[in-house]
Amino acid sequence: MSALLEKTTKGYIPYLILFVFSFLLYANTLHHQYALDDGMTILNNEYVLKGVRGIPDIFTKDMLDSYYRKMGANGRLHGGRFRPLSVATFAVEQECIGARNNMDFGKNEWDVNKNGISEPEEDVYKDGIYDQKDAMAKGFGLRHWVNVLLYSLLVCLIFAALVKINFRHGQALAALIIALLFAAHPIHTEVVANVKSRDEILSLLFIVATLIAAHNFYRRNDTKWLLLTGFFFLMAMLSKEFGIILLVLLPLSFYLFEKDIIASKYTKIMGIIGGTLLIYILLRLQTGALFQKEDIGVESEILNNPYLFAKGTEAFATKIFVLLKYLILLIIPYPLVSDYGYNSIPYKNITDIAFIASALCYGMIIFLFFYFLKKRNPLAFPVAFYLGALALVSNLLGFNLGATMGERLIFHSSLGFCIVLGWLIYRGTQNTATAWVAYSALAAILLVYAYLTVSRNKDWENDNTLFLADVEKQPESLALNNNASTAYIFMSAAPQHKSHENEYILKAQGYAQKALSMNPNYVNGLLNMAACYGKQNKLDSAEVYLSKADSLYPTHPLVAELQKSMVASLHSNALKFIRTNNDFINAMPLLQKALTYDSTDVKVLYDLGVCYFNTGQSEAAIALFKKGYKIDPNDVDIQRTLPLFLENK
Repeated sequence: MSALLEKTTKGYIPYLILFVFSFLLYANTLHHQYALDDGMTILNNEYVLKGVRGIPDIFTKDMLDSYYRKMGANGRLHGGRFRPLSVATFAVEQECIGARNNMDFGKNEWDVNKNGISEPEEDVYKDGIYDQKDAMAKGFGLRHWVNVLLYSLLVCLIFAALVKINFRHGQALAALIIALLFAAHPIHTEVVANVKSRDEILSLLFIVATLIAAHNFYRRNDTKWLLLTGFFFLMAMLSKEFGIILLVLLPLSFYLFEKDIIASKYTKIMGIIGGTLLIYILLRLQTGALFQKEDIGVESEILNNPYLFAKGTEAFATKIFVLLKYLILLIIPYPLVSDYGYNSIPYKNITDIAFIASALCYGMIIFLFFYFLKKRNPLAFPVAFYLGALALVSNLLGFNLGATMGERLIFHSSLGFCIVLGWLIYRGTQNTATAWVAYSALAAILLVYAYLTVSRNKDWENDNTLFLADVEKQPESLALNNNASTAYIFMSAAPQHKSHENEYILKAQGYAQKALSMNPNYVNGLLNMAACYGKQNKLDSAEVYLSKADSLYPTHPLVAELQKSMVASLHSNALKFIRTNNDFINAMPLLQKALTYDSTDVKVLYDLGVCYFNTGQSEAAIALFKKGYKIDPNDVDIQRTLPLFLENK
């Protein structure tokens, strides 16, 4: 059996196996739409929408700069987010899809052939509604193709690195086992299926490439490999901050995997790494975000600072406990969800058994690292990889990560986990007595991993499928409850769900209420409650929630959108009084209320003027007609009516 498998590790065969295997695992994501943070990072990013013309801005501004301005927020996440490489790839894709001059979508942009007719092929989002979302979703398959191809390439590169560095002495089978485990691990579904998380793929890809290039230079003393080491390291850092772990991993890998430490070569490699790091810092400094403190708006305070309500040692104890949850999730990757924020992980204390168990577990892992290091055991490398990458997302290094935990955040550490697991299985295959057990275990793990991966991919089809699936698995998450509420609000507007409209609105209201029970000042929850009551024509209740949201976050774009909706509803209700029995008295308060939301609505001004005139308030009526004329002199009703009123006067 071993001899047969050894043949699959020769030449191009392992790369073909790994590439095809990885691609097939994620083939069911190729026609997905956007989900989670795709809208924030890609679809509503003005620099991405410009196509290649936006690339200079992408490399000189914070990744979320466009989002902050759209949301009317002045601050940024602690330290900012500078990951221009993945965002630049989105801009290149946008050039292929169709670049835009700005973030404003034209009227009927979904109408591809400009014939004014709603046609099935133009409903890209498949919700029965022909609107801006269809224009936004256009071409998204390309982005998913790129993610899957990059992931497949990464898996092949991991195999190459393991063969060239970790297992270069006739242990290619170990490298193949590890690469297969990594390819299939279900915890990677968020990274591959969620396009925005391409930064994770590119980051790990260039970290691995840097290791390969550095060791090639070390062995061959060829300058091109030294230059490639610097280039790949820069690309890793421009992808995501995880590249910084190479400052530890490179020296460690030389110590563990190279026979002799040659000072001149080592100095050159670390010198070019240091110089490249300086270039990266200079690039990042121009964004102005490196020393920026967190302040991105009241609406997301608890979501971006999940330990805000923690008392005493709760924050520290919970952070340590989260490390154990990460390890458990790597061992048993089920269930998987898109949010682990407040309040899905209750705060812990240092007296809790969960904290103690995590502390003991990681104490043992750290001990094993130093033990392996002292023995110059190759297992020190994957343990260091695991711990180093984990430390960056642990919230323990003095800056707020903006999340309690996340599956995408453990992507890099999962490689260290897979190396250890794969090495243990490989060792089992080398003993005749345990070989079949080891191979059976490998087959079982890969089958379970593959099943969980393919199944989880389906949840990532779009926001609605993701949020409604995940809220069932993580019912105490503030974000997921609100996201499920948003999903049901959108679904209620779809023509194919017309018969379930009221049912969906009530479900949306229930999820929004639960979110607000966790944080009464959560602006998105308040806005969803306002939208639900508005759709039920309970305008007084809608106004209560909308007013509170407005007081907390007046620049939130949904505040203005819902205010327009309130104007339309109040106006519509007023017209019912007027048209049914000329009830101008009851219509007037509704129209007056509408003008408190938008004092420039010409139609409301006109109808309120009609009410005033019919209740004997001619002067007030004429004043409103004049105001409407000043705002829009081309309005037909104003043009026809104002002269008549002036003549009669």
